Amino acid sequence: MRGAVNTATCVQERSSRAKAQPSSSQQQRLGVFTTRMYALAILAAFAATLAVASPLPQTSSSSADDIRYSVDLKIITSAPGQPEEYTVISAELNHLAAVSVYPVYRIEFVPGGVNENVDDTKVECRAYKDSSAQEPGSAPFNYKSAAYISTTGVSEGEILCYRVTDGEAAKF
Repeated sequence: MRGAVNTATCVQERSSRAKAQPSSSQQQRLGVFTTRMYALAILAAFAATLAVASPLPQTSSSSADDIRYSVDLKIITSAPGQPEEYTVISAELNHLAAVSVYPVYRIEFVPGGVNENVDDTKVECRAYKDSSAQEPGSAPFNYKSAAYISTTGVSEGEILCYRVTDGEAAKF
């Protein structure tokens, strides 16, 4: 009887082991699930790293935004026939440049004072009496012809310099 019990026990143990072991199709599904689980965990970790990572510092490279387009202007504050006194200001193109000196008699380009990024033959400026650039204070002037403002000296508020086309530049 002892042998029969042992045989039954062994058969029962084998059948319980067989039930515990997944079939090959179950193993494939379990493998796919495990692979997806790890892939999603890695993807989530990567996304979290990107979310908290600080941006790289910008290097100082010369880009179009870094280039300043400006001209230097000489504002003459002495009357004609007197020793020349002047102040030099840098006027960025397409931006109003404040004139903080009085009196103003003449405004001209500083020789060689044009930024290397600017073709001086294609720049024109105009002075304005007020700080909002509504009331003209001079005729347009360029590197060839100065703006003769007044023989008695006046106050100017702003100067606006801008680029002109080839046809407009040829007028001077």
